[in-house]
Amino acid sequence: MVQGKGVAGALDWIDQHCNDADFEEALMIVGQDSSAGPAKPMSNLTKEEKLLKVKELQESIRKKRAIEDEKNTRENEAARRIADQEMAKAKRINEEREYENQIA
Repeated sequence: MVQGKGVAGALDWIDQHCNDADFEEALMIVGQDSSAGPAKPMSNLTKEEKLLKVKELQESIRKKRAIEDEKNTRENEAARRIADQEMAKAKRINEEREYENQIA
């Protein structure tokens, strides 16, 4: 897989794998529900089936992103609270030191 390496990465991958036994096989849908039967090659899908599959994949991606966004929001809020507590503690320590310096 090229995983975001662009056209050059894709071409390198093709050069490395063009002699693989399954290189010319039809593209298969990864992660298809096994209860729906064997995976159907993308090239054998009708236009309507392809559109439906694209919509399903988009919805799946949206759900995953929403879950990840929710998780990030919770983590960021927890980190903010900890930072606020540490800042308040540092401020209190600084004020105590200033008070001690004024007395001395």
